[in-house]
Amino acid sequence: MFKLVKDFDSYEFIYYWVDQNNSKVSSNLATVELAEEWLIHYHFSEYPGKERRRSFYDRRYSANKVKLQGTQIFFSKRKPPLKGRRMTDRVIEVDMDLSKEKINSLIAL
Repeated sequence: MFKLVKDFDSYEFIYYWVDQNNSKVSSNLATVELAEEWLIHYHFSEYPGKERRRSFYDRRYSANKVKLQGTQIFFSKRKPPLKGRRMTDRVIEVDMDLSKEKINSLIAL
């Protein structure tokens, strides 16, 4: 599984995905939302079979339609960090933050 990295370059925050060897696998992305979208499109492109889904996103996931937050459904196989049925529906969080030390070094100048 890829890890999301937050970095600071040319006075702006950037996000990108790295693999298990910490090799960069995506381009620089401006927001976490764009990083999430890149990951979804990556997984869809890697699927070898015929894609039956019409949407990249779980259309059932909506605050009004599915209210799982704060509710434990004992028969559900969903795990708390998921917001839908698919592997790509996990909540995206920054795994490695390289920006802190770069900002601190700029402040020290």
